[in-house]
Amino acid sequence: MTKYCDPKAEDREKRVQRTQRRLTPALVHLLPGSRTKKLLCLTTLGALALSLVAVPCWARSTPPRADLSSKVDLPPALRFEGPRYERAAHTKAEVTVPAAAKAKPWNIVLVIMESTGLSYYRDKQRGVYVMPFLRKLASEGYELTRHYSPANTSPRSVAALFTGLYPMPERRIFAMSKGLHLPTLVTLLGPGYGSLFVTPGSLRWYFPMDLFRRKGPRQIYGFKTLPIRRRAPGFKLAAHEVPTVGFFLKKLDELSKKGQPFFATYYSFVAHWPYPDFGKPYHRVRPRRKVDNYLNNLYLLDKQIERIYRHLEARKLLGHTIIAAVGDHGEAWGQHQNNYAHARASFNENYMTPGVLWQPKLFSPRKIDAVTTHVDLVPTLLDAVGKPQNRKLLQGESLFQRELARRYVFLIGNEGVYSSVSRGGIKLQIKIGARGRGACWAYDLNADPGEKRRKRCKAYPKQLAATKAYRAAQRQLLRAYNAACQAKRPFRGERHPSSPRREPPRQVAE
Repeated sequence: MTKYCDPKAEDREKRVQRTQRRLTPALVHLLPGSRTKKLLCLTTLGALALSLVAVPCWARSTPPRADLSSKVDLPPALRFEGPRYERAAHTKAEVTVPAAAKAKPWNIVLVIMESTGLSYYRDKQRGVYVMPFLRKLASEGYELTRHYSPANTSPRSVAALFTGLYPMPERRIFAMSKGLHLPTLVTLLGPGYGSLFVTPGSLRWYFPMDLFRRKGPRQIYGFKTLPIRRRAPGFKLAAHEVPTVGFFLKKLDELSKKGQPFFATYYSFVAHWPYPDFGKPYHRVRPRRKVDNYLNNLYLLDKQIERIYRHLEARKLLGHTIIAAVGDHGEAWGQHQNNYAHARASFNENYMTPGVLWQPKLFSPRKIDAVTTHVDLVPTLLDAVGKPQNRKLLQGESLFQRELARRYVFLIGNEGVYSSVSRGGIKLQIKIGARGRGACWAYDLNADPGEKRRKRCKAYPKQLAATKAYRAAQRQLLRAYNAACQAKRPFRGERHPSSPRREPPRQVAE
């Protein structure tokens, strides 16, 4: 349901939707034409009625100003520190980075795997693994076995991967706002790194485009301007995955010839709805249902990751390149009632993704069983390439620690559910209604990994207090930090050491 600026609007929206549901069966018989045309007409009329009840918050072109006057327990900078958020017994040992981190300039290849859920990669599907090559890479590096996207939608997740900051805990998608000036991994690596972003999907959909125009990779290519005419089978709004990877590899060659390290991102689309069938070469399982197409498309993606790896190997770039692979969010296939795709609910299948960091000289084989999330990638990769950082201005933790300090990671659902997952496996969730009232429940993921039995929040008062405090603080911190970045001034006396004063121009091809 859309979040409205008018607090009474959501009640009006509910009444309109209830009336629409009651009248639709009767009106279908009265309207002329086929049943499909009738339903399309009614849906359009319903959307028009909803648009008249109030002005939605997402219609604002710029983020509202931060209000720091209210009494909210704010951390010293951006990192959530202190006994509420961190373990008291944690001795803050320094991050231990291999000596090879500063021995040479390292390239970074980041593969963001659209709609790739952890269980489909981790477990056998129809008796086989659908991503065998990624599993091989994981066995040779860091494998994140309990990795969460901080959101069940792409723009929030992608922004978190690039900024090292949790999403704004609001229904409106802050990451898609205009006027964002937050630092990203591109700016933190500095102008000495070439940068590239390629996706077969459209950058005009749900994507943090305004942030990327200012702080993203210097070359950005999406569906509209890729020099590829071939489309995904049965879906005309995305380029075919295989030739798009070929274009990405061509651009990699161009970057490598410039004599500087590079940070290149490939953002797949193949596992996204509507799950087309790419043909027999990619049939890992027999395609009887849509879910089988999804599994086969994960196999196609796995073959493209192997293709990128072999290309780097053939160009003699593999020895000084880090490969990171992570899903933007998970994907649901009815594990819970009416839960399909990713943005409808906040169960683990919507959030959990594979996470792999590969480079044998930096990431010795290790399974990280701690709860991790997308915001950990920025500090980890900066450590891996030997770049300085101000950890107080990042909300993730470097994975070069043997133990993480935090007690919880925080998630936001597109449907309005705010979650926290503790290091001990308690998942606490809050759903806040239009008038500030809401419900709260929890799952014990150790005893109930399928999230079938809700528990009372009162059993976890400290986690409940931390989740509420985080949500209140984050809404102020992100806006205040963005304002400080826009004004090019320190935030609470803190600044990233590698932030360049002038940003190089960006070539946005969409």
